[in-house]
Amino acid sequence: MNTKRAPKVRFKGFTDAWELRKLRDVTTEIVAGGDIDKDLILDEGRYPVIANALTNDGIVGYYNTDYRIEAPAVTVTGRGDVGHAKARIVDFTPVVRLLSIKSYHDVFFLENAINTLKIVIESTGVPQLTVPQLAKYEISFPKSLDEEEKIGNFFCTIDNLITLHQRKLDKIKDMRKAFLNLIFSQKLRFCGSNQSWRKLKIEDCFSERVERSEKGELISVTVNFGIVKAHSLARKDNSSKNKSHYKIVRKDDIAYNSMRMWQGASGISLYEGILSPAYTVIVPKQGISSLFFSYEFKLKKMLQTFQVNSQGLTSDTWNLKFPLLKNIVVEVPEYEEQEKVGIFFKKLDNLITLHQEKINQLTKLKTTFLKNMFI
Repeated sequence: MNTKRAPKVRFKGFTDAWELRKLRDVTTEIVAGGDIDKDLILDEGRYPVIANALTNDGIVGYYNTDYRIEAPAVTVTGRGDVGHAKARIVDFTPVVRLLSIKSYHDVFFLENAINTLKIVIESTGVPQLTVPQLAKYEISFPKSLDEEEKIGNFFCTIDNLITLHQRKLDKIKDMRKAFLNLIFSQKLRFCGSNQSWRKLKIEDCFSERVERSEKGELISVTVNFGIVKAHSLARKDNSSKNKSHYKIVRKDDIAYNSMRMWQGASGISLYEGILSPAYTVIVPKQGISSLFFSYEFKLKKMLQTFQVNSQGLTSDTWNLKFPLLKNIVVEVPEYEEQEKVGIFFKKLDNLITLHQEKINQLTKLKTTFLKNMFI
């Protein structure tokens, strides 16, 4: 029986078996970070000070004149999200029990190898990974450092692509937020849009759809994604077996959860279907763009208005049915400008979706290769 230790996927030209080694036997140093020197730490500087957080690569500040660990090295979170490894290529100082590993192995290979481990916390109380605990873990290494470097560079390339799309995504989200503020405050107008926005009650813009049917595709309303097909949600179907009282929703209608409108649970429908009676469906009148209002209804000031106008003793019982919603005053431009605003933000949302999908694809690809290129 062939018991050769080797991953399922390898670069061409490498056939030797891998060796299982304890971290303490392949490292030159494993140390835990100490306290932050509050007299030295700066917002900007030369040498990063790194803690256990995963945001901002764990960087909590900088020292200008000193560092503890010379790069290249690998850090492993000892608290919080325990066991997360990250290659470091700039000299740094670990703090707050962040673990740092020095070795002669490729840091990007070692980062990903550690991230495939199932770290079990042995300490009681606050979860913490210690130097002796980490040192006992076993990792399979190829005999060739060249193979290590190829694997490390491969995953580094994937991570760089993920980071690139994440930065683009963050930038577009920041732009979207800024444009929402500028356009809906009327500080920024589209070319040719000169007329002042009118103040109208929502009942001047929408009527309530009261049609009922038990036939049609089941639709749901979410805070993050607006109106979606119910089967696309990864959750149990809690809809009633008797759907005779379900509400009809048509394309370009706006539907909202009357108990969560103040949280942003509304959206424009791209589908024909039916909704739970707990939802409210409103239909745009002549000269009203549902797409425009799907964005206006999500503005912070509108969510606050919905909250104030909801009825109920506690947030769990607040309710905003159409008889209450219809009296709320909104600012409305001419129809042509409504359409321009709606289409503009729809394009930004499409860009956000594009980059998010790319990140998801790359993350899934990385996970697959991690399973097959390590043992």
